[in-house]
Amino acid sequence: MQLNTSAYVIRFLEKIGLAYDLKSVSSETVSKRILQSGDGTHYRLGNDEAKKAITAIGMLHPLNPTYNMSCKPPNTVLKGKGFPLNHENDALPFNLL
Repeated sequence: MQLNTSAYVIRFLEKIGLAYDLKSVSSETVSKRILQSGDGTHYRLGNDEAKKAITAIGMLHPLNPTYNMSCKPPNTVLKGKGFPLNHENDALPFNLL
């Protein structure tokens, strides 16, 4: 299991009363998202080929100096408008005036 420092900070703030109305998603939704757009290196849901392509001493994180990845980057085409997780009609037009 990986360490999620942000979650611990948010839970601490909730305990002392500084965070409230916290929202969460089901683990099924998270699993679907990992399988849909993940790179295959997830510790539980990934495939063996992608897991073997990554080596590191300690935590598997790109900021770890020993992190090494031999996978090829995916071919992706980014659209010119909108944000990656938003609907395509959420973007504002450039000619607002």
